Amino acid sequence: MRHLFSNIKYTSFSIIFLALYVVNFYNWQSTLLGALLMVLFFVYYGAALGRAVVPQETWLHRSWVGGLLLLSLFMLAGTAIYYFGSIFSELWMFLVLLSPSLIYLVSRKHNHEHDTLHDASHKIPSVSIAAVIIGLLMLIISFSILGEITILDSVRSLWECVPLVVFIPVFGLCLTVVSLAFRGRERAWLLPLIMAALFLFVSLAVFVYPLGYGFDTFIHRATVEHIAENGTITPKPFYYIGQYAATLFFSQAWHLPLSLVDRLLLPLLTALLLPLAWYFGFYHLCENRRATMFSTLGVFLIPLAGFIVTTPQGLANLWTILIILLSIPLLKEQREVSLAALFILGLTALAIHPLAGIPIMMYLALVATGPFAKQTPFPHLARSIFWTIAAVGSIILPLAFLVSSKLSGLALSFDWGSLSPTRLFSSLNLEVFFSNRFDAILDFVYLYGFNTTLILIVLSAIAIIVFRQRLPRTLYVPLIMVAMLAINYLVLKTIVDFTFLIDYERSNYADRLIPLATFFLIPYFGLFLLWLWQKLLHKPIAIQAFTITLIAAIITSAFYLTYPRKDNYETSHGFNVGDADMQAVYMIEEMGNEDEYLVLANQSVSAAAIWSFGFKQYYGDIFYYPIPTGGELYNYFLNMNDTPDYDTAEAAMNLVEANKLYYVVNDYWWQAPRIIETAKRNADSWISVDAGKVFIFEYNRVSGSENDQ
Repeated sequence: MRHLFSNIKYTSFSIIFLALYVVNFYNWQSTLLGALLMVLFFVYYGAALGRAVVPQETWLHRSWVGGLLLLSLFMLAGTAIYYFGSIFSELWMFLVLLSPSLIYLVSRKHNHEHDTLHDASHKIPSVSIAAVIIGLLMLIISFSILGEITILDSVRSLWECVPLVVFIPVFGLCLTVVSLAFRGRERAWLLPLIMAALFLFVSLAVFVYPLGYGFDTFIHRATVEHIAENGTITPKPFYYIGQYAATLFFSQAWHLPLSLVDRLLLPLLTALLLPLAWYFGFYHLCENRRATMFSTLGVFLIPLAGFIVTTPQGLANLWTILIILLSIPLLKEQREVSLAALFILGLTALAIHPLAGIPIMMYLALVATGPFAKQTPFPHLARSIFWTIAAVGSIILPLAFLVSSKLSGLALSFDWGSLSPTRLFSSLNLEVFFSNRFDAILDFVYLYGFNTTLILIVLSAIAIIVFRQRLPRTLYVPLIMVAMLAINYLVLKTIVDFTFLIDYERSNYADRLIPLATFFLIPYFGLFLLWLWQKLLHKPIAIQAFTITLIAAIITSAFYLTYPRKDNYETSHGFNVGDADMQAVYMIEEMGNEDEYLVLANQSVSAAAIWSFGFKQYYGDIFYYPIPTGGELYNYFLNMNDTPDYDTAEAAMNLVEANKLYYVVNDYWWQAPRIIETAKRNADSWISVDAGKVFIFEYNRVSGSENDQ
């Protein structure tokens, strides 16, 4: 009878939901209603699908795990359809309408659940209620201060514009969160507060840079806008489609603004999913709710810089962390999580970005052949497969780049002389950094910041030593992945030469493996936090207070270090897209009229052009603005920066047979005065933008030839 009632309730909800969805999709097209229906869709149907993935968990964990799997399935479906056809909004509507029936078929079985969140009922102390209120006030004050900041100028760091007073409420928020986490009892209150605080940490760039931040984000947004308008893009890229599918799904299926979805996708998913996944994973490791709550503070202490704007690498890294945390019950040889579901998540990471997707698929292959080898009919064969995967996985990324270079025709070379032990050791760059710049606060911040990776390694090693007698051997699988990624890193850093990239970009791919390897240390870092809580529990209150304050200070430092900086220790080399850059590209568009022209400019101006006009003009494979990740046009821009003259401009025009070229110089470059004065003497004409923030120099093929005569 109960099962029948549940079926009737599910059917009734689905009929009402789908009716509202269809009406809103075709008639009302309300963003607000679309957002509400989207939340209901993922919460309700995510919980239903979660029965098949984590059948013994509470509704909360079934909901977010099932919702994550549901989103991944939509991303994989969108990726497959993109490869074999075109993506249109009706496609998403059809998949949404089909979902309730399919979810019902796979989730009819409902096992007994165990509560991972609540203790026995207890009265919440007044001091805890007051602490939660204080935390919320600190959060509101922080957002209020940041909400008044709008950065339209080109700056190296947002901290040049954000008032330092914001760190007072941020530290107050961190102190409150750490204190409540140490108490570890009011989890239903604390988890949402941690999510909100984490959203503050990773969403700052979204709010203070209205024009957008970074360079890659502009390219990916322009690509997904083109696909939204045309159903596909030519030529079809074979990377990043998982992210594009997610953005298009949220935008087209639910009538949400595409630009807003793209900007918020990664920060919001990080804030919502990462704390829940961390709590889920480490509860299954120690089954002590209070200790698990304290360990959840680790979400603030892992490298977060990759999650502040939506990029394929960042989104794939998030999926990687979620998979690692979800796999912890499997590493304890508990069948509480569906291995098939984890492989679906792994395929999604692969569809988003192969640099993270390939390692996480190797990891899941190790999990499948390691923890459960003795449960197979051929345990020795399973172990042999396990170590074969580990060996191949140690060089899988260089092999993947080699195959990719052969298929794409991009130049890739190997320097076998770099295998010397000295160069291999120097590439690790694990030295301890300590410097005194007579600034107590920054000295403390950078003592943590410059040694973050080393600190995580040391703390993880401590946890492994402390728990070595109690850890099952299968829990060392992530450590094997760290070793595999370290070998991949060394090979990419020393032997592989990405000759198709400009000089300062060639180590970029290898450097991305450092945070990726760090993520596989999370099970051991979380164990250290569990051990630290146990040790603190019986210490004098003075030691507890000091440790809580220290952790709050470190988390506040992590907030500062998450974003590019300009201070006595470090100066970022990049500038954000400014309003002057936007004015410049519109002015060039007006000056160019209908002529075919080229532009030599830095990446911020190129990003502004992509934001404004998309992929408007190509000359064969050459985009009419330089892209700094390679290509001949960007080399001409670098040559113009050395010596701006007509010969270089003409050579660039000859590259694509264009008759006009614009050379753009921003005033913030340290050589800008010399370049500007030189270009004024040999350009056909020039104009300044926004009181001299940007200079545009025009070179014409015809007038240049006449001058040569």
